[in-house]
Amino acid sequence: MKAKLKKLTYKQLPWLVTGILSFIVSLGVLGQETKTWEATASYKSNPQVTIHLYDTHAEILPVKEDKIVVQIEYVAEGDNSDALAKLEQAMKTELLKQDGNSITINTNFYSNLKSWSLFGFGEQNYVVLKDGNKLKFDDFTFEIKKLRIYLPSEMELNIDGKYGKIDVLFSVHGDLNFEAYDLDFVGKSIAGKLKVDAKYSKIRFDKVGEARLVLYETRFGATEMGNADIDSKYSQIETTTCGGLNYLGYEDKMAITKLPAAKMEAKYCNIRLGDVPNIKANMYEGSLNLKKTNTLDLNAKYLEVDAINLKSLKMMEGYENKILIESVDSLISINGKYNNVEIQNLSSYVKMDGYEEEVKISSVNEAFTSLLFDGKYLELNLTISKNAAYRFKGVVNYPEFRFLREEYKIIYHDKDSDFLKYDYLYGKIDNPTKLIQINGYEVNLTLNNL
Repeated sequence: MKAKLKKLTYKQLPWLVTGILSFIVSLGVLGQETKTWEATASYKSNPQVTIHLYDTHAEILPVKEDKIVVQIEYVAEGDNSDALAKLEQAMKTELLKQDGNSITINTNFYSNLKSWSLFGFGEQNYVVLKDGNKLKFDDFTFEIKKLRIYLPSEMELNIDGKYGKIDVLFSVHGDLNFEAYDLDFVGKSIAGKLKVDAKYSKIRFDKVGEARLVLYETRFGATEMGNADIDSKYSQIETTTCGGLNYLGYEDKMAITKLPAAKMEAKYCNIRLGDVPNIKANMYEGSLNLKKTNTLDLNAKYLEVDAINLKSLKMMEGYENKILIESVDSLISINGKYNNVEIQNLSSYVKMDGYEEEVKISSVNEAFTSLLFDGKYLELNLTISKNAAYRFKGVVNYPEFRFLREEYKIIYHDKDSDFLKYDYLYGKIDNPTKLIQINGYEVNLTLNNL
């Protein structure tokens, strides 16, 4: 914590805006005497420790003995020696307090800094202590140079930090409740539950247990995390492994390498997931990148999806999405509108019911079961394995079909003006179980067997 109050002189006034309060946050104090102070407290097992830090770089280290220790190096100078003595005593009183097995460490030992003048004249500077006393200075400087806090590993830890940096240099075998504002925080592992409420901060852990995160314009990272409940805006979240995810996000960036299941509500978010067997997501305008997923249950608008290995995609509400899939077993899309779907390799089946949809499947495996399309203003481009035997049928108004009719056996063909009812067979089996069925209105189809 750094603060400085300085009296203005008459000669300085022309360069200052009239009536400005003369509270200045010092950027550094050079060539001044550094003082030290140490406070200690005994504790029983698993103490409850609360730390309040303001504009301070604190190192939190493991205890050397069975005592909590706070070591502080600071600079305190002022033109009023009596007031300065009271100021230092207030700091020492507030720095460490104990109530049974509850320990409170606080570097914010005053409630306010005030500077008052009338058009630059008759200036008075005050430090208002928490007991209400006002200490008057013409010139005043205070800065914490170094703060070391020695704590046990087994404890419940609560941290409230603003405008500084905190390094926790050991693993905590207990819960951590953490509030941060414009803070840089680095921690090792938290064996218990982690609760974070952070704004404008950078937070990094090695390993944490169950986590509840509320983030606003914050960067959060962890190598390993248990089940996580995240409510976030304008933030960046990154972890290697996660036990499970319940996520509410707005304009975030998130990357997780491995987790068993994820439930997500997101707007304007860019999300990258690695190995995630099960995902349920409602998303609006952003991106979703997947490496390996078993089931994706997706409702989305204006979303870009890029998936490498996906077993099943189910989309009950899709609007103007762009979906690229390298490999998928099955796809179901109901009541979709204006979606663009490209699939490199399809193994089993597709069922799509939509309006003004574009679908391109570059390779349909010969073991597929069915491709079912129904809708209006469809653009379909399908390439089927030439080794597959299948039935191709449907009813379409205003069809525009491109395929080699000589490759098919015609069971039924009824075309009247712009109406087509058809039933064809492809392959050497007279009664194939595989089915391609296309029904709709104004369907543009390209069908190849390669």
